[in-house]
Order: sequence, then structure tokens, then C-alpha cells
Amino acid sequence: WDAGAPVVVDEQVRSWLESRALDPNRICNLDLARALPSGSLPGWARFCGKSWAESGHRLILPAVDHDGVVRSLRARCVLADVPPGSKSASPAGYSVSGLLYACPLATDLLAGVEVESPQLVLTEGEPDYLTYAGTPKWATAGLWSGSWKQGFADSTPDHATVVMALHADDAGAKYAANI
Repeated sequence: WDAGAPVVVDEQVRSWLESRALDPNRICNLDLARALPSGSLPGWARFCGKSWAESGHRLILPAVDHDGVVRSLRARCVLADVPPGSKSASPAGYSVSGLLYACPLATDLLAGVEVESPQLVLTEGEPDYLTYAGTPKWATAGLWSGSWKQGFADSTPDHATVVMALHADDAGAKYAANI
């Protein structure tokens, strides 16, 4: 994560963000995501036998646990016409089950920092997470398959309002039922 480049300096990442009506400057200023660094990547930054740079997984996002601590990364492919199942990548050989994306306000909320009138918005996937994250007074968390665990429910204050901004499809229904 520390070696990642600002999203505004990577042409492919910036173009992908803009194609989804996402502001690269806002994402950069909030430090929600970064671009792959130039040069060689660690061995775990691989997808289907290719480095993330070769597979197009150039957008990287931090993944946090139920205490709001960054434990891993996930990468999003920024190429056009990506087949289902190839859009996002976890570090090769590692599990990201039980982790999710969290904006700074969500990280504080999960870490037990007192947040006035907390509102937790649960989104599905990187584009929706990046759309909602950084909205004032909305602690935004992004989900993927296997990310929601009981620890997140336990870390959410009882007086928080929780909104599920999920897709109206089978995957969204599965997330909602699990939550």
C-alpha cells in the first residue's frame, strides 16, 4: 500500500475511474485507493499466473478487519470487457475472507471511535464503494464475497443507522441475507 502511486498519475486507473463517473482527485485526496507502483511487484500480486500489472489489476484498495485495521489489499482490473470473476483480485495465496473496504469514517467507527449520529452504508464492489465513500457523515464499507462476518456487526455501535446499498440481484440478496 505504501508503495502505491496516486490514482491521478496512472492513466489507465484514472480513465477507468472517470468512465464510472468517479473523481480521481477526490479518491486521491481521501486516500481511498492507489495505483500499482511502477517496477517489480511482490510475488503475491498475481492473478491467473500474471502479475497484477500484466492482468490489468492496477487499482488497489486496502482491506480492513472488524477493528478497522488494514490487513490486506485487493486489486481491481481497469481493462475494458473484463469477464465475470476477473474484475477483482486478492493477493495470491492469501485469504481476504472477513475483510472489507472502509473509508476513514468507517475505519473510525469499527475501531470504536465515538462518531456522532453514525450511519454505516454497506456497498457492493469497488465502484459503489468509491462512489459512496467520503460522503460526509456516512461511514462507507465495501463488500465482496465472504467479506461480511459477525465481527463487523459486533463492532457497529448499537445506535448506528445501517443502510444496505446493494444491487437488486441474486448477489445483493445473498449479501443482505448474510448481514
